[in-house]
Amino acid sequence: MKPVLSIVGLAALLTACGGGSSSPAPSEPQMPPSADQAEKVLRFIAIGDTGTGDDGDPEHLQYQVADMMRKVCALRGCDFAVLAGDNMYESGVNGTDDPLFQDAFEIPYGDMGIPFYVALGNHDNAMSPIGEGAANAKGDFQVAYTEVSPSGAWKMPERFYAQDIVEPDQGEVFAQLLVLDSSPISHFFDDPNAEWRGDALDAYILGQANYFQQQIAASDAPWKIALAHHPYVSNGQHGNAGSYDVDANPDPCIGAGGVPLSDSCRGEEYKAFLENTICDKADLFIAGHDHELYWLMPQAECGKTQFIVSGAGAKSRDVVDATRNPAYFQMGATWGFFWVELREDRLTAAAYALYPDGTAYNATDAQQPLPVFEHVVSKQP
Repeated sequence: MKPVLSIVGLAALLTACGGGSSSPAPSEPQMPPSADQAEKVLRFIAIGDTGTGDDGDPEHLQYQVADMMRKVCALRGCDFAVLAGDNMYESGVNGTDDPLFQDAFEIPYGDMGIPFYVALGNHDNAMSPIGEGAANAKGDFQVAYTEVSPSGAWKMPERFYAQDIVEPDQGEVFAQLLVLDSSPISHFFDDPNAEWRGDALDAYILGQANYFQQQIAASDAPWKIALAHHPYVSNGQHGNAGSYDVDANPDPCIGAGGVPLSDSCRGEEYKAFLENTICDKADLFIAGHDHELYWLMPQAECGKTQFIVSGAGAKSRDVVDATRNPAYFQMGATWGFFWVELREDRLTAAAYALYPDGTAYNATDAQQPLPVFEHVVSKQP
């Protein structure tokens, strides 16, 4: 497979890498800033669709991507990480003692020394390897694992939740992380469990919407970051919310006789959910589901919100329609993640990518990973 790569913001990349910089004239001693004057900063890894473990498939590079994460965190700093769902392939786990927790989380990430805030994906809520999202009770095992994770790094206190993130040097809340449970809103098979269909499902979706509206309204955090498995926009196979998997072959939304398999299959309800809760309120929306790397530009229907799709944590696919949505950057046929830095007035994101043999697309002579793309955007009010 050949990578599809689109890059803008070269000047920002050169600036971030030090091009054209100069030192101040040493006319006066340069004093370090006080704690009150120091600029606040948070750094984190955004990655999704990770949960293959070391399953023997040569095209599943979860452990190699994890090694690159360690190197990037050592070079640039990481305060936490987010997992954008499909944490346990192919059909979730069957209890908190399922060995997949060890293979797909503790071994690759448990020793990194940072918390991983986790969202659920369709494969986490599935009864079959196709990841139909029709066994939502399975997701509760991942919630319960928060209490028994040997490393303590796994963080999923509820199926959906809000988490205040504290800036480490000054101890102030600097970001609010909003973790959605997107599969029940956008599945393509109906769940046979009565607790996850009909009026009960409607009440769950409404309760989730009310929760996030209340959390956002009550938060004074300067940055608001949303995390879910299913994207609002994507140039990959699954596409945009409201038209998921249209023209896919085979079409997972359509059953025998052309009958839709679920009322929510195309994601229309999920699109409306995001527009009523997250859009223009979150500064950044991180998702997975498509196994590529995208930083997509804000959409008119979603206000200021930036979009990162980071679903190449273990698997890889091609970009399907590079012109579907305007992008700062997009790359398929690769494995990798985004490193994100939040400062008071700007957001920086850098994409890191691997070749199929597990070597970095871009690296120093000493084989330290370098980004394939880096860009800065100003914080919007």
